[in-house]
Amino acid sequence: MKNRLYIIPCLFAFFSCKKNTTDKLELKILNDTLIAYDFDLKKDTINLLQFEVQNNSDVIYYFNPLINTNSLFNQSVSKNDVSLRIHSKKDNREVNYKELPFNFGSNKSLRDSAVRYNFEHITLDLERLKASDKFRYYANKEQNNHFFIHPKEKLFFEIYINLTDTLNSEYGRSRFAYLKRGNDYFAKMYLTSDSTTIKSELPRNILKTIKENNVTVYHGILESKNSIPVKVF
Repeated sequence: MKNRLYIIPCLFAFFSCKKNTTDKLELKILNDTLIAYDFDLKKDTINLLQFEVQNNSDVIYYFNPLINTNSLFNQSVSKNDVSLRIHSKKDNREVNYKELPFNFGSNKSLRDSAVRYNFEHITLDLERLKASDKFRYYANKEQNNHFFIHPKEKLFFEIYINLTDTLNSEYGRSRFAYLKRGNDYFAKMYLTSDSTTIKSELPRNILKTIKENNVTVYHGILESKNSIPVKVF
């Protein structure tokens, strides 16, 4: 069989794509619950968010995260390409998401120096790799969920995330959930993958691996099959 690179274009802008409701890839949250403080208390509570992706098909998939460029991420709590949407249990209404100013804390200069060092380090690496146009992939590969998943395989992931207030070390995030103590909430999780940007964003070795192994680049929104409660203190 001739090797092919599968790309499934969307007829409309990505944010208007219908959520993928097939069971080819299955997303599940592994936590029993998430916790948060009341939004107005301005306190931080870190959750270790654990989740799994299972491939129920006979196809090898590559997941190429779409980050901060679609409406899903503008209407959710998001970090690294993981999106949480939170609803009230009482009436199933989705909560509001608030924009908070970046909190640089008292050691802004030190943090800026670290960010600048990291940027310069990545830039030098890309020059040596002759891949200067692939900055987004290399800059985020340790944080973002780029992955291959084989037939019948199950992969496990975890990130830390807070829902209602900003951590100094997360000054790049600005969107948080407006949660109030005394209300009951639940959360669902979403991952997005885009097949239309791979040639411009992925490095040569990943593109070659995709082509040589007849890999399908997943395109769509993956919604968790379960929801979990959110407790607010």
